[in-house]
Amino acid sequence: MVFADRARATIGSINLAPGSFDSRRELAIEVRDQDVIDRLHTIAHHDWENSRPPELTDAGLLAEQQGSDTNVSEDLALNPDSK
Repeated sequence: MVFADRARATIGSINLAPGSFDSRRELAIEVRDQDVIDRLHTIAHHDWENSRPPELTDAGLLAEQQGSDTNVSEDLALNPDSK
């Protein structure tokens, strides 16, 4: 999601790299509806205020995903005993 001027937002999967514009099928839409933009702005600020830096050690990633992914060790090729 990209906000430029509180008058429009771009939302999508597209990356700002040549492949996203040229060879891959990516999607981005521009929204100009003020109610939608206000809601997106509120959500983005809420998420930012409630975010925290991730713990990127194997143990930290395992702890973060433990309740939602029973195969997290295998899925991310993590060593559960790593500190």
